Amino acid sequence: MQRMLCGTENISLLRYGKPGSGKTEYAKALAKASGLKPLTQEGIRCMLDRYFHAYSFSESDIARFERRSSVMPGDFGALAGRMRFMDKNEISASYIADELCKMQDEKDGAGNTRIGFSL
Repeated sequence: MQRMLCGTENISLLRYGKPGSGKTEYAKALAKASGLKPLTQEGIRCMLDRYFHAYSFSESDIARFERRSSVMPGDFGALAGRMRFMDKNEISASYIADELCKMQDEKDGAGNTRIGFSL
């Protein structure tokens, strides 16, 4: 962990546990200590292109995601995974935007702090 914080090594880190077990607080502390940047509009566009390249998103959709302070790269992958089992005719850019925002609402609860990162 210290090598990652000093910038000498890149690592992936996945925290799991029950709600209220401190996963988000840990991520916030790690982000603060490491100086990692929140997911920007450019990062959001990159994630949308990576996971949902067949759909066109408006600038207002991208701004909407950016305002969601807890949006993380893993959210895009999680939604893409769920969509694999859906009828393709039910999926649209609007559906994807709404689902991503619902995911953020569930995560954010009352507090809104940026914990997503761009690399």
